[in-house]
Amino acid sequence: MLRIYDYIITSYSLGFENILNVLKYRIFKKLGIFKLFQKIKNCPNINIDINNLNTLHLNSESYHKFSADTLISDCEKLIAGNLIIYGNQLINVGSPPEWHKDPLSIYRVKAYKKHWSSFSDYEKIDIKNIWELSRFNWINTFSRGWIWTKDKRYVDCLNLWIKNWCIENPVNSGQNWMCGQEVSIRLINIMLGWYVIEGNDLLKNFSQNRIDFVIAHLERISSTRFYAEAQNNNHSISESAALYIGGKWLSKSSIKKARIGHYFSKIGKRGLEKNICKLVMEDGSFSQNSLNYHRFLLDTLCQVEIWRKFFNDKLFSAKYINCCNLAVEWLEVFVDSKTGRAPNLGANDGTFCYQLHSLPYDNFKPTLQLSYFLFKNTLLYYAGPWDETLFMLRFKYKHLNLKKKISTANDINFKKREQIFYFSEGGYVVIKLNENSWSLLRLPRYKFRPSQCDPLHFDLWNNGENILRDGGSFSYNTSKELMDYFSGIRSHNTVQFDEFNPMSRISRFLWGNWLQTEEEPILISNDGLKKVSSSYRCKFGRHKRTISAFDAGLKWEIADEISGPFKKATLRWRLFKKNWKINGNSLITDGIRIKINSDKELRSLRLKDGLESNNYQSKNKLQVLEIVFSTSPIVVKTIIEFPKN
Repeated sequence: MLRIYDYIITSYSLGFENILNVLKYRIFKKLGIFKLFQKIKNCPNINIDINNLNTLHLNSESYHKFSADTLISDCEKLIAGNLIIYGNQLINVGSPPEWHKDPLSIYRVKAYKKHWSSFSDYEKIDIKNIWELSRFNWINTFSRGWIWTKDKRYVDCLNLWIKNWCIENPVNSGQNWMCGQEVSIRLINIMLGWYVIEGNDLLKNFSQNRIDFVIAHLERISSTRFYAEAQNNNHSISESAALYIGGKWLSKSSIKKARIGHYFSKIGKRGLEKNICKLVMEDGSFSQNSLNYHRFLLDTLCQVEIWRKFFNDKLFSAKYINCCNLAVEWLEVFVDSKTGRAPNLGANDGTFCYQLHSLPYDNFKPTLQLSYFLFKNTLLYYAGPWDETLFMLRFKYKHLNLKKKISTANDINFKKREQIFYFSEGGYVVIKLNENSWSLLRLPRYKFRPSQCDPLHFDLWNNGENILRDGGSFSYNTSKELMDYFSGIRSHNTVQFDEFNPMSRISRFLWGNWLQTEEEPILISNDGLKKVSSSYRCKFGRHKRTISAFDAGLKWEIADEISGPFKKATLRWRLFKKNWKINGNSLITDGIRIKINSDKELRSLRLKDGLESNNYQSKNKLQVLEIVFSTSPIVVKTIIEFPKN
């Protein structure tokens, strides 16, 4: 009976119209409707011709040496068939790659010539592993490499890979045409490669093969837009962006195809304005509670703005632009200003598209620098390798008008209490004392479907190190045990009642009975003290957490008040890699001390091995401090002290 209740409540939260659209999509697949209207046909080859181009001439003084050295190294790896996937794993995929083989296993899709609607993403392996190669992210490495070195081998290899992909992936056949978002990413990446290599000459290169290639992608994307919009996530943004960008290019290709291009660009623009204003909340939070997905959102919006400028199209609506600015400001608050890194908050599937720089996957500075340039007409950071994207896009910029402190005091939903940032819509509180010391508290407040069970999770950063950290995602298609671990409460810095999650799992990507805070969080900001308090209740118990920061971040106190009918409760602190030692009720390493106090007797306090996944499809061990107690009610205080510099 409780299970049925969870389904009803969750269905109401998801929206019945969205559920009906998902059912419609599944029925269309089952009945073969898509096969009737989307026939399998040859995919036209789209070579890039570098002859007679007005190419970009780089000023070596303005191109960061780190970027140049890393870029050339990456290009040589690609020629040898070695590709970086999910931002960190170097895998030999061959040259050209095997487009239907999982690069992380021996699994091959055998029936890849079947219609895309015959496939399911619930295969034996994680289908994202195969999709990763066909996103065409490698095009942007080859194109940048040629711009920098004028080494013809890079374009030759790029053309070889594209030609082979087109032969092996007929239009509408196989798993690489299955997902509208994957098709969208591929289209935007190939057009970005054209842009980087050809510049303004791109508007002269309207070969019939290019036109047919773009149309095939636009038709595939538009056929399942209703399903993408039902997800309330980045799918609808990506697909609308591709329709707008590809449609705009097509509208200039020829008089014969201009009407089709105008049609696609119009529905793409309409979809962007509708979905951005729906999915970006009034405090800048995105519907997907994830740092990586928020970056992908901004990277996609930047692509839209880049092409809007290129085509000299009129501005989008003021409401759309305001949402873009709010999303940019949101991300800045969550990024460590010293390192460019960010908490491993929410789902992290390794998405790293449209990148025109050589910095690592976990550095968010390039996205913020480009976003501020495009949407705020200024720069956030001083000169560095995060400028490479601006350079490759031929933008003229100067490091003079640097942005001052964020100011959104007139927005009542983005409340700044000196160094306390409260995102009431998304459910976050960030305490930023200075560039060395800051923290994140995740509030159990879910307006859109949560992907992880992380109520009152606490992230702590000090001097560029993520001291107390989140667990990540690992994989969307793995064992039940690992799926429950990474998306469940055990991979977060919070309290677990018995062995339960405070929300019930309904499916792989869906939790039921979404939690809500009991009341508005309490925010206190005085000289020398910053304090935040929030609580929630579920059927297993009640948890109230109070965060206090003292001495400019040299001392933090987390007070957890726990009560309920549980037999035991477990408080976990997931620790950054150091040689931690337990001394009584304290944990010590390199001058850092974590002390545990409680008003009742604890059952145990010990270090255990846990797992974290900083990159998709990779995991490693880390130490977890587990404090177990059986008494209710109980107050447990965690005091963290850092050494003075």
